[in-house]
Parts: sequence; C-alpha cells; structure tokens
Amino acid sequence: MKDFLPTRESRSQAFRRFRAWLALLGLLVCWTTTAGTISILLVSNAAPRVEFGAARIAEALNSVGIDSAIVRGDAKTEPSREIAVATIGQPAFKLFIQSGAFKLKPGESEREGFILSTASNGGTGVDGADDSGTLYGCLELARRIHESRGIPTNLLFADAPAFTLRGPCIGMQKTYILPGGHVYEYPYAPNLFPFFYDKAFWREYLDFLVENRFNTLYLWAGHPFASLIKLKDYPYAVEVPHEVLHKNEEMYRYVTQECDKRGIWLVHTESGRNFLHPRLSRRIIRGNPSPNS
Repeated sequence: MKDFLPTRESRSQAFRRFRAWLALLGLLVCWTTTAGTISILLVSNAAPRVEFGAARIAEALNSVGIDSAIVRGDAKTEPSREIAVATIGQPAFKLFIQSGAFKLKPGESEREGFILSTASNGGTGVDGADDSGTLYGCLELARRIHESRGIPTNLLFADAPAFTLRGPCIGMQKTYILPGGHVYEYPYAPNLFPFFYDKAFWREYLDFLVENRFNTLYLWAGHPFASLIKLKDYPYAVEVPHEVLHKNEEMYRYVTQECDKRGIWLVHTESGRNFLHPRLSRRIIRGNPSPNS
C-alpha cells in the first residue's frame, strides 16, 4: 500500500498540471464566450424605436444565457449567425435581401407590418415595412426567444396590425369642480395628478402598451395649454406656479420621448371648442384681456 501513496514530488507535479489545466480551461471558456456572441446588426442611423426593439432582443438573449452585442454600422457582409434588423428602404436592406436573410420586398407588407425569417446560412432577419413594424418584429422575436429558450430556427412569420389607431385615453380631469374653479379648470399639478410625475409608472405603462401593440395614447384634458406653455403676450394665462410649469414641460417631453421609443403617438386632446382658458376667454369677450380685469 505504501507504493501507491503519492510522494511530495508527484503531488507537486500533479498540482502544477492541475493549475495549467485550469488556466487552459479559462482560456477556452473566454474564447467560447467571445466566439458565441450573437451580433444584432443595426444601421448606424436606426430610429429610437428600432434601437428599443434591438435592446429587447438583447435582453431576451441574455435571459436565456446567450451573449449578444448590438452592432451599428453599414452592412458589408452577408449575415450568417447574426440577427439582422432593418426597415425597407435602408441601405442594408438590399444586401440582406440578397443574402436571403429577408424575404420581404417593398410593397409586400402593410403599414407597421413585419416578417421574421431564417436565412439559408443560418442568420435571422427582422424586417419591417416601417420603423414601427421593425419594432414589432423585434418584440415578436424576443418573445419567441423567451419561449424557446434560444434563437428560433426555420422562421417565416409575418404579421401586421388590423387597425390603424390603437390606444387608450387617460382623463386628465376630475369628476368634480375644484373649489373656486370652473368647468375644465384642472391644472396639471402634483397634488391633482401625482401619476403624471412618476417616471417609473410611465415606463411600466408604456411597456404594457407596446407589448400589446398600441400605437397611440390620448391625454384628455379640458384645457391643457395653461399648464404646459407660457405665451409672451399672455403671461397671466398660465394657471400653475413657475416651478410646476417647468416640471410639466420636463415631464411632457419625457413622456413624449418614451412614447416615441415604443412607436406610440402621444395625442393631447381637449374637451371644449375654445382653445383659450375660460378665465382668459371671459376677459377677451369683455374687450379687456388684462390680468386685473
């Protein structure tokens, strides 16, 4: 039994070999991770909503353990293992058509439509009839990646919305008249509409809308302008404090940009036919639109 016990020298050699093996294994793992990274190809001037869609694909790949990288620039080679994302009319589109990554040709898809397809060389094409269609194609591919726990193969799927305008309406009003106020007088203020100033709420809600392919969001108010803009000739028409006005401008810009990322058209509607605030309207009718009348 003594002959089978490892000597100090043999243990040292074995340990050195083990460390060398670990180092080699680390290099192999690093090489495999780099070689296995999936490139998501975008044109250099991709629209914000296309960038948003590509990011959703990257998130889906990451969730199933696949490394990915968004690569921006003009396509110079045919996509093979990559995911090529483009909208009809972009310079990269012609090359992707030639490679077989895209099956869709101009005029073959409806507005906001898209097609997912697998090229003969293994690449995946996300092709939109417009930027919104490309966004929806990215979201559909991301959903399929989640479901299949990998990149789907043998893809050939097309879809387009049936309705032109699709979206809910948020009423920026109350069911009662404010003390000392009049009909339609509901200024945008944190104490009346706290959700309007919550960026986390907007991101979550807008994500819900785009996941369900809504493309419009209506903010319905009796008279929104006195809470959002200040006219040089009528400074007294503003009905909120200076700091609230600036906060409203900031939030409205933020919501508009977040909507655009998701292909959502933000529509601000008003209830009355008169675009002027009721107080200002009464002053003009009396012929004296001054702040003290």
